[in-house]
Amino acid sequence: MFAALEARSQHPMLDLALLRNRSFVGVLLAGFLLTFAAFATFTYISIWLQSVLGLSAIGAGLTGLPMSITAFGVSAVLGRVLHGRRPDLVIGAGLLFIGLGGLLTAALVHGSAGWPALMPGFALIGIGVGLATPILGSVSMSLVPAERGGMAAGAVNTTRQLGFAFGIAALGSVFTARAQSSLSGRGIPDAAHAAHAIAGGQTPGLLHAAPSSGRQLLDSAAHGAAATGVQATFVVAGAVGILASLLVIVLMRPARAHVAHQDERPPVPQPTRR
Repeated sequence: MFAALEARSQHPMLDLALLRNRSFVGVLLAGFLLTFAAFATFTYISIWLQSVLGLSAIGAGLTGLPMSITAFGVSAVLGRVLHGRRPDLVIGAGLLFIGLGGLLTAALVHGSAGWPALMPGFALIGIGVGLATPILGSVSMSLVPAERGGMAAGAVNTTRQLGFAFGIAALGSVFTARAQSSLSGRGIPDAAHAAHAIAGGQTPGLLHAAPSSGRQLLDSAAHGAAATGVQATFVVAGAVGILASLLVIVLMRPARAHVAHQDERPPVPQPTRR
């Protein structure tokens, strides 16, 4: 419906003709998949850290400092160095770091892991965010006519928000499915209900409602299920980051310059001899 209305409008919010530019489409995909891969997992990290491991809201929030510090540092230090470089390679490299950081975190998070397992992967993700995020807006505006610059920047910001929302929904399904599988393997009755409770941050209430005789077993199973769910979300997010890197490099690659051959140049006139 949005596309149909925009195509008929004399003053569209988003000129659909811009989507014929594959480099601009690559920037939109980069914004969408960057927030999916880098930030959507934070919802389930927060649930794991607070409702399962017992961290406070401030403590859970502070675990994101390595990402913030590295993103700020990379952006500040390398901003001038990378100015003028090919944007497809800079954005692609940033997404690759995000993907590798997600996979590293997935490798370090397991049943007995705590918040320190997040630090190395968060640092890598922060490097990727610092590389890719600052130039998304400027590159999008450079790819369209000057009068469409604001439209292009707004479109990138919109896709970033959509990527975050879609990522939370998609990774929530991944988290719940993996948690349910883990609980079923441990013999927990009504594993589906328990998995949804854990994914919704209701682990303390779930334990409180359990019989005292089975509470310790359920607590151990909930820890393992939540860690398994977080691990699965990072596997998916890491794969999305790497796939996004490849897509951006393919879509945003510069067109090859057609260099004229020497023999195609007009001949240089030679002086006549008398």
